[in-house]
Amino acid sequence: MAKYSILLFLSIPYLAILDYSSIHLTQEQIYLISFIPLLRGGVALVMLILLLVERNTTAIFISYLLLLFSIIYSMSLIFFIFERNVNFEVQHYRDALWWAGMTVTTVGSNIIPYTNVGKIITTMLAATGMTAFPIFTVYFTSVVNRLSKSEKE
Repeated sequence: MAKYSILLFLSIPYLAILDYSSIHLTQEQIYLISFIPLLRGGVALVMLILLLVERNTTAIFISYLLLLFSIIYSMSLIFFIFERNVNFEVQHYRDALWWAGMTVTTVGSNIIPYTNVGKIITTMLAATGMTAFPIFTVYFTSVVNRLSKSEKE
């Protein structure tokens, strides 16, 4: 039961509670709270993948990819919300998505964050990329090794 407690936390209709209680928040705060159903969907998708795929390196890799793309997507949305009115280089969401793709691959982007939130997210996304992309190398190396061993036998 404890491992599903996060789903209970993510299932609470926070926006409806805020509407009912007449608590007034800024647009950015409401936008961030509206990410909760997205997180719930991500958790459900990870659980579904774990049920469908056997517990092996492929299942772990698929879960890892799902988590990586979810992080990139959510970070780019947050970056877009906080930078769009401040940073002239962020006009559309595709600009924030480009920034996220270039930052996570540690190539670097021509979009420089101006806000403190943007700077923190840039650092977090770059750190995620530095730790995440070696997993691709390890996974594909293990697949090639497995295939070469099966060909030799």
